[in-house]
Amino acid sequence: RAPQHLVGHGREAFKIDEYQLAAKKYELACEAYTTQGNPGMAAEMANNRSVSLLKAGDFNGAYQAALNTDQVFVGIGDIRRQAIALSNQASAMEN
Repeated sequence: RAPQHLVGHGREAFKIDEYQLAAKKYELACEAYTTQGNPGMAAEMANNRSVSLLKAGDFNGAYQAALNTDQVFVGIGDIRRQAIALSNQASAMEN
């Protein structure tokens, strides 16, 4: 499936509080972007998955989803998304 299609489904699921479903859609989008050779978008989808899992109460899963994504953003020179990734990791660790 096209990752954009999966991202749209993830957003819709998140909007209606279906966080586990959203997390699954973002995981599939992450895999699709990885296959396409787009590490920045793959890492962004991993962070979206992290937020979804956090909202679902899966704190360890949320942490694991975001782990090391900050380094992907360092590698592509995206400081803003690096900061967001670190924040997502910290949020998961707080719980």
